[in-house]
Amino acid sequence: MTTIEEFAAHLDDYTGRLSRAVEKLEIERSRGALNRDEQMDLIGDLRQTVRERLIRPWRRRAVTALILGLLLLAAALLLPPGWPQILLLRWSASGAGILILAWGGYGAGKAQHYRHLECVWLKDLEAAVQMGGTVFDIQHSPRHP
Repeated sequence: MTTIEEFAAHLDDYTGRLSRAVEKLEIERSRGALNRDEQMDLIGDLRQTVRERLIRPWRRRAVTALILGLLLLAAALLLPPGWPQILLLRWSASGAGILILAWGGYGAGKAQHYRHLECVWLKDLEAAVQMGGTVFDIQHSPRHP
């Protein structure tokens, strides 16, 4: 299982903003003054970071690859029949189109995986905080980053 500290460190950028926020919450927890609003702010920051760093890039890669793959397949179909060189070009364009479509499918799967992380784990974390728990109470499975 991965803790909130490890998750924040994985998502953190060069500024260390998320890790510092978790450390601040740990200090407040040790003092017994853990604020629910600050925990909700951390969850919001984690959600925004997951969207910006994980979901959007994979979604963009998937859409780009799917469009390019479909264009290559369409181009392969539109090539006029005839010379052997055209046949080789048709097969090459078809193969490249299929490979790029496969990459687009992989990208769509990764975007969906990270969307699941955002929707399920962070939503569970948010619900736990709303019910009086803390962000330190819930761990997430190793399937997630």
